[in-house]
Amino acid sequence: MSAAAVSNCATKVLCSNRGCLEYRQLQRRLSPALAVSDARLCEVLRDGGRFVVVPGAQDRIPGCPLSPDSTILAKTSVRLCKSYPNCGRCENLHLCRYYVCGNCRYSKGRNTCRNSHDFRSDHNLAILTSNQLQDLEEAELFQLLLQNDSYLLPEICPHYNKGNGQYGSCTFKMKCTNLHVCQHFLQGDCKFGAGCKRCHRFDLNARNILSGRGLSADNTCILHDIYKNRYRIDTCVEKTEGKTQRSREPSLSSTTDVDSNEICLFFLRKHCSFKALTCLETVVVFFSFGKGSVQLVLLRMMRLMLCSTSLIILARMSLYSLCPPFSYFDTHYPSEKCIRVHFHLPYKWEVLDRDGLTWKELPQMEDIEKAYCNPENTTSCLYIPCVYSNGSPAVNFLTMTCRSAQVRRLSTASSVTKPPHFLFTTEWVWYWKNEHGKWTEYGHQQDEKAGGSISSKVLENVYLADSENNVPFSIGGQQYILHFKGMYQQNQIYKTKREVQRRPRFVSAQDVERKLKSGPTETTASTAVSVPAHWDQGALPDFTYKLISLSTSSEEFRQVEILFRRTMLTNKIHKIQRIQNPSLWKVFQCGKCKHSHDIHSAQNLAILRKNQLQDLDEVKLFQLLLQNDSSLLPEICFHYNKGNEEYGSCNYKTKCAKLHVCQYFFQGDCKFGPSCKRSHKFDTNATQILERRFSAENIRILPAIYKMKYMIDNPASLITEKKSKEVSMKSISEVEINEICLFYIRKHCSFNDKCARVHSHLPYKWEFKYDLKTWKDIPNMEEIEKAYCNPENNTSKGLDFITMKYGSSNVRRLSTASSVTKPPNFVLTTKWVWYWKNEHGKWIEYGHHADKKTGASISSITLEKVYAEGADSKSFSAADQQYVIYFKDMYQQNQKHYTKRDVRRRPRFVSVEEVKKKLERDSEKTSDPASSFPIHWDKGRIAVTNTKDEFKTVETAFRKTMNTNQIHKIERIQNPSLWKVFQWQKEQMEKSKEGKEVDERFLFHGTKAELIDPICEQNFDWRICGVNGTSYGKGSYFARDASYSNKYSKVKDGHKYMFFVRVLVGEFTKGRSNIVRPPILYDSCVNSTTDPTIFVIFEKYQIYPEYLIEYS
Repeated sequence: MSAAAVSNCATKVLCSNRGCLEYRQLQRRLSPALAVSDARLCEVLRDGGRFVVVPGAQDRIPGCPLSPDSTILAKTSVRLCKSYPNCGRCENLHLCRYYVCGNCRYSKGRNTCRNSHDFRSDHNLAILTSNQLQDLEEAELFQLLLQNDSYLLPEICPHYNKGNGQYGSCTFKMKCTNLHVCQHFLQGDCKFGAGCKRCHRFDLNARNILSGRGLSADNTCILHDIYKNRYRIDTCVEKTEGKTQRSREPSLSSTTDVDSNEICLFFLRKHCSFKALTCLETVVVFFSFGKGSVQLVLLRMMRLMLCSTSLIILARMSLYSLCPPFSYFDTHYPSEKCIRVHFHLPYKWEVLDRDGLTWKELPQMEDIEKAYCNPENTTSCLYIPCVYSNGSPAVNFLTMTCRSAQVRRLSTASSVTKPPHFLFTTEWVWYWKNEHGKWTEYGHQQDEKAGGSISSKVLENVYLADSENNVPFSIGGQQYILHFKGMYQQNQIYKTKREVQRRPRFVSAQDVERKLKSGPTETTASTAVSVPAHWDQGALPDFTYKLISLSTSSEEFRQVEILFRRTMLTNKIHKIQRIQNPSLWKVFQCGKCKHSHDIHSAQNLAILRKNQLQDLDEVKLFQLLLQNDSSLLPEICFHYNKGNEEYGSCNYKTKCAKLHVCQYFFQGDCKFGPSCKRSHKFDTNATQILERRFSAENIRILPAIYKMKYMIDNPASLITEKKSKEVSMKSISEVEINEICLFYIRKHCSFNDKCARVHSHLPYKWEFKYDLKTWKDIPNMEEIEKAYCNPENNTSKGLDFITMKYGSSNVRRLSTASSVTKPPNFVLTTKWVWYWKNEHGKWIEYGHHADKKTGASISSITLEKVYAEGADSKSFSAADQQYVIYFKDMYQQNQKHYTKRDVRRRPRFVSVEEVKKKLERDSEKTSDPASSFPIHWDKGRIAVTNTKDEFKTVETAFRKTMNTNQIHKIERIQNPSLWKVFQWQKEQMEKSKEGKEVDERFLFHGTKAELIDPICEQNFDWRICGVNGTSYGKGSYFARDASYSNKYSKVKDGHKYMFFVRVLVGEFTKGRSNIVRPPILYDSCVNSTTDPTIFVIFEKYQIYPEYLIEYS
C-alpha cells in the first residue's frame, strides 16, 4: 500500500479518536485494515505537514525511532476562509464556523444560515482532495479543524493567567471575551493541581463565550483535549527521558502568541539586555523575618518597579548560609530570557520544515515583504526555493502557504501600541477595494470621499482591542460598518460590500540601517521628553541604563530610607542606587493621558466664545455636551428592544457592547411601567460598560441625560399635534399609541391592558398636559369637539385650536383611525374633512357639490388618502386652473398666479347620542342572519367533529409534516366582523387587479394559549402579539408547513395550539428585514418566490383565522 494511503488511513483513525492516539493504539487500530510494518508507519508519521509526534518515556521500538507510548496527533494546514461568504476562489474551506463547532444558531427558527453547511461542495471537495482529506467524515474533519485552526476556538486570557488577584491582571474581569481558565491546565502541565489559583473548569462566563462561538455541548465536554492537542501542535512539545522540555521557560508561557511571534525592538535597535539580566537579578532583596525565614522579591516585580519608579533598594543580610544567594535564579531563569524573536529586520518570513517543528527562513525576504505590503498582490510573484523540493510556487498571502507548507510572517509590535519615539514598530495600513478594483487607503488625503471619517490608525487601534468587532463610520452622507471578522465594509442602505485588507508599510533593509544611524538623535529631538532635573546628565545612555549611587547625606536617599524603614526597621541598608534609563522614562511619561483636560485652552476657549459658552464652568459644560454629543454616550441596543425573549432579538446577549435597557423608559414614555419586559435599570453588564466611560455621579443621572438627549434629537415629540404631521413623521407604533381603540368603543378589547391604543368610550378625546408625564381629560369635551369640527373656529372654552394650548398647558386631541384606512363596515372611524379658505374668508369643503369650480377634481376622501400615505403635496385642477396643496404648511397655491389659500383638516362631528345610535345599528347588523357568511357556520367558536370532511381537510394539511402528533381538537372560528372585513379586502384586491382572482391560501401559525382569544376577536396584529422573526419584513408570519409553525407554538398544560388561517397572499415578492409594508404592486412577502414556504402579511384584513388546532 502506498504511503499516501497509509497516511490517509492514519489521519482518519486519529480524527475519529479525538485527534490523537499513542503509537501502539494507532498501530493496533490500523492493523485490521493495513498490513504495515513499524518502520513503514514511522516513516509515514515523519510527515510534519500531517502529523505531530510527541516522544514517550518508554524504550524505542527496535528499528523504529518511536516508543510505544509516543503520542501521535493529526495535523493539517487546511483552514476555514475568514472572508467567506465575501470571497471568490481561495484555498480555504468555505464553511460556517459555527457549524464546524457543532451549533450554528443561524440555522434555527425562521432564519437560515447564509454560510455553507456542505463540506462536500465542489469548492470544499477540491480543497480536501488536494490535501488528501477527501476520505474524512464530517465529524472527523471538524475534529481535525478544531485542533488546528485557531480561528475556531476562543483564546485563553493571558492576563488572567498573570498576577495574583481573582482575575489575575485582567482588567476586563467578567466582561473579558477570552476564556478565564488555567492555561497550563489546558496544556496538561499545571504543577499546582487542585491548589492552583486559576480555574480548572469552564465557569458560567466561559460557557457563555463558548456557546456564543457555537461550541456544542459535546465539543465543550472534550474541549480540554482539543486545547491540549492544539497546544502540542502549535508549540511542538517534546518529551525526553520522562521530563518535559519547552522551547521557552514555563513561567513565561502565559505570554501571548503575539509576544512570542514578535520581533524584539531592543535587539533590532542595538541589543537586548535580557541576555545579561543575571546582573539585574542580584538586585533582588533578601530579608529575614525570623529564624530560617526568607522572602524573595522576584525579577518580574523588579520589572514592574522599573516602570513606576526610578529607585531600587539593595539590602544584604547574614543569611547566606541558610539560602545561598541567587541560586534560585540560576536554576529557574536561564540566560536566554527574551521571549521575542531576535532578528536584524522588523519583519521575518519563515516556512515550516518537513519535520513539522522547525521554522526556516525564506530566501529573498525583502522582496516577499515588498510584495506583501502592496494590497494588490495575493502572491509574492517570486520563485522561492522550497524546503520540500528544488523549487515551488510563490508564497500565497491569502492562505499563507508555499505549496502545502505553512508560511508565517513575524514582525515588530504595531506602531499604535508603542510610544511615538519607538523605532521600527510596524505601521499597519488599512485599505478598501473600490468598485473599479483599486485598493484605497482609509483616511488618505487624496481620497476625500472614502477617507473622511476614519483612518488606518483608528482602525488599527480598534482591531487590536477586539479583532471580531464591527466599526461604524460615515463617508459623504453614507453610513458603513467595517467587519473585522469577514474583512469587508458594508453600506447600510444599499447593502453593497467592499473588501478590506490590512497590510504593513514597507521598510527596506537600507531604511533600517539609515534609521539606526539617525534614530537616537531624531527621537531625542522629536519627542522632547525631558528626564528629571536631579538625574546625572553625564550618565544618560541611549538604549540601556546607568546605576547611580546616592549619597547617604542627600535628601533623595533620606526619602527612600524613610519609606523603607516603615516596615523594615531592623535591616541595614548598604546602598541605594538610582536607575537612569531615558528610554523607560519616556515610555512612562507616554503612559499619561495624551489628550487635553483643559477646557480653557486657546483652541477650546475660542470655540466656546464663538458659541457663547465661555461663562460655563467645567461641570455645566460637560452636562451640556453629554446631552447633545451622541459620541459620548453608549448606544441603547435596538435588537434588545425587539422580540419576546430575555435578550429580545439580540444575538450577542451578555456579550453585547450596547446597553440592554428599555428604550422607551429612557425616552420617558414606557406605557408598561413595572410590568415591562425590558429592563428599567442598568444590569451588571450595562454597569460594566458605563464604568469604563462615566463617573459614578454621571451613571446615577444617566437616565435623565438620555431622556434630554432624546427630546433634543426629537423635537417633534414636544410640539403640538397641530403643528406636526403625525402620520408621515411618526413611526407606526407612535401613531397607534395616540389612537383610540375601535374594538373597545364597539364592545370590548380582548387585549385589555396590553392594547397599544387608547381605551375611550368616544371616538375622540381632548386632554391637557398636567405634568411632564400625565395627561388629563378636558371638561366639556363634546362642546369642544363640536367647535373644533367647524373650520371657522379658532378657539373654544379657552382652548386655542391654532396653538393647541389650554391656558399655558399643551393640549392634544386623540381620535380613532381615519376612515380611509379602514374597511367601510368599521363604525366610529374618524371622517376627516378638508377645507380651503376663499377670497371672502369663507371655508369651502373640497369636492362639495355646491362648489363646482374648485371641487370638481378632488375630494376630502382623496386628500385624506394622500395625506395618510405621507405625501408632501398633491396637485389638482379646478376649472382651467392648476393648484398644489402643501400639507406641511397647509395651504394651496395657484400654479399660474401663485396666489395662496389657507387649508384646514377638521373631523366630521359625532355627538355622544350619535355614538350610541351607531353602536346599536352595528349590533343589529351583526346579528342579522341574512348576512353573507359560509353556510356551514353556526355561532361562536365551534368544535368540528372528526367525522366531517371539514375536519379531515384540516387534519390532512396538518399531517403532511406533523404525522406523529396527536390532534385533540379542531375548532372553527366564527367572527362575522372579521369575515366581512376579509371579504371586503378580497374585493378591493380583485378590483385593483382588474377582476383577476386573488391568490388565497390556507397557512399555519403557531401561537401561545393566552393570545388565542385576542386573535379570534381582533385578528393577528404583530405589533401587539409580538414578533418571532423579521427576516422578511415586520409583519405577521405564516407557514406552508405545520412543522415550521410548531417551533413557535408554546406548551400549556401539555397541549400546543396552532391556527389554520385563510390568507390573501396575492402578488408576492421576496422580503427584506427592514420593511414594514410590501413593495409597490405587491401584497405580501415570502422567503422564496420560486417555492415559498414562509409568508409575511402586513395588512391584517388579508387574514381570517378560520381554524384552531389543539394538539400534543
